[in-house]
Order: sequence, then C-alpha cells, then structure tokens
Amino acid sequence: MKKFKLASVFVLSILFTTFYSCDNEPLDSEFLSDSEEGIFNPDIIEEPGGDSTGDYWPLAVNNEWTYNYYVDDVAQEDYDMSIGSTEVYQGESVFRFNQYLPSATGTDGTQFDGLDIDTYVRKNGGDYIVTVGDLSASYLDGAFELSQTGYSLIILKDYVAVGTSWTSNVQTVTSFVSNDEIFPDLPSITNNITNTLEVVEKDISVTVNGNTYADVIKVKYEQESYTAAAPDQTTNSLYYYYFAKDVGLIKTEGSISDNADNITSNVLQELDTFVLN
Repeated sequence: MKKFKLASVFVLSILFTTFYSCDNEPLDSEFLSDSEEGIFNPDIIEEPGGDSTGDYWPLAVNNEWTYNYYVDDVAQEDYDMSIGSTEVYQGESVFRFNQYLPSATGTDGTQFDGLDIDTYVRKNGGDYIVTVGDLSASYLDGAFELSQTGYSLIILKDYVAVGTSWTSNVQTVTSFVSNDEIFPDLPSITNNITNTLEVVEKDISVTVNGNTYADVIKVKYEQESYTAAAPDQTTNSLYYYYFAKDVGLIKTEGSISDNADNITSNVLQELDTFVLN
C-alpha cells in the first residue's frame, strides 16, 4: 500500500494521504462535528491567545528565512521560506508565504508534480496560527489530479508556562480525478489527524550554524494521522521547533514513522540566513 505525505519539516505531515481501493468506513464519533458533512475542520481560530511576550515569528512582507535541510543525515537543497503578501483569508488578515513546504514525496520516494498550495500565518494575541489552504497536485506522471482540504493549527503560544500543552482533532478530505481513460477516478479519503503541542523549554540559548540565539522557545509537536477505513495504516510524527525572539523559526528536528511500511525518516532544518523588514 503506497502512501504519500508532504516532506516538509514544518507542519510536516498535516497533509497526509493514504491511497487504497476501498470505501471509507464510518468516521469515529470523536472527530464528527455538527456540520452536514460531519467534517470537523476548524479553519478559523477566532479567540485570541493571552498577551504576547514578544515577537517569536516576525511577520512582514518580504521577510525571508533560508534553511539548510537534511533528511536522514543527507543534505538536501537549501530552501527559502518567505512572505509574499498580505491577504484576507476566511475573514482574517493573514500573511501569505511564497514558499513554505520544501518538497512533497512518497514513502517509496515518488515525487509530487505541480504541487500548488497556499500557506498563511497570522498572530492572534500570543498565538501563532498556520493555515494550510486547499492543496492540489498531480502524480504518476499526471495520470491523476489530487485535491486535499486544509486546516488551521496553533503552532506556538508564546505566553504560556513550560509544560503547557494543547491538542486539536481535525480531518482532511482527499479527492482524486483521473486524467487517463485507462484509470477510473479513485474514491475520496477522509484522514483523521490528532495534533498535540507542548512548550517544553523557554528563555533558552540555542546555537545554529555558529550563531547563538537567546530567548528561544522550544515546542514539542506530536501528530498521529490515520484513516477510519484502514486504522492500522497510521503515521506518527514527533518534532521539536525552536523559535527565537525577533528572529523566528531557527531550527526543527524530528522524525516521521510510517507504521504500515515500517519506515522512519529523520529530518533537520537549520537557519542559515534571514532578512527581516
């Protein structure tokens, strides 16, 4: 059973897709909402967080962070994470990133083609909210077009004490349309995702690429992703994010474990240079 997931080192596996040829079973009740479709998809986080203690992810047009990127200790191409514009998305003023995810790949090494995804970030009090918009991509040399719903996630609360954690249960729906008469359209897939984050350290100093950053908050991010029709096909991720005051994300380290295929990938993202406006 082939699986595809976004190989991003930031909010890495919030967009995960399992391909299989069977109908979805009924969803677990803990993931159901009162909506007609039964999809709990909190795209809008309206309540502000507590009073911010600083700017741990500076948001301004043309801000840019360049990272060294490693997968299983093998250096990949450096990539830039940059902010291109401000927009109003779902009624909220947000910053739209030109590039946010470095790549997309499958557990067997297959690459997505034509990946098209909008990513937005905003700060609400002391909460830093990432919204991944609907995704579209092609795969198998364009034989299929994939579309996937996105959602929002609070990635950092800069005002909470060490040991504070927060959890969200969300779902994404993935649809597939065939571009080849030989292949039929595939059934849509609903993927259940549990995100648990915790502030594990604050006011620490971290050295990255020879530069020492003070006032760093370290966040632990655990995620479990599964499909109700194939509950044994789970993916678990564990990441640590390091946010430096007045700089932003300086380091990410962690791993993804694909339980069905018994594959674990380790990633490391380290800040090289940055430009803030």
